Amino acid sequence: MCIGKVHLWRCILYKFQQGRNTTEACKTLANIFGEHTISDRTCRRWFEKFEAGDFDLKDKPCSERLFLNDDDMVKTIIQQDPFSIISEIADILNSR
Repeated sequence: MCIGKVHLWRCILYKFQQGRNTTEACKTLANIFGEHTISDRTCRRWFEKFEAGDFDLKDKPCSERLFLNDDDMVKTIIQQDPFSIISEIADILNSR
């Protein structure tokens, strides 16, 4: 069954509000939506967030993800130094 992640987060919130623990919530959701729909770790992270009082269900961008916007420039950098790591490439692109 295909399920949207926001819908799944709402279901986790509902289980949290019912006073269920993470294991119960994860098992129930897996029974309803499929075994590999959600991991126990993901469920625990959401419960921790709710316990901290954060009930925002919006998908937040990952701050660690580097976005590169110039493919030709990246290719040039890699050709000049094939052992460049992503953070170095990002630093070069951000300095221009």
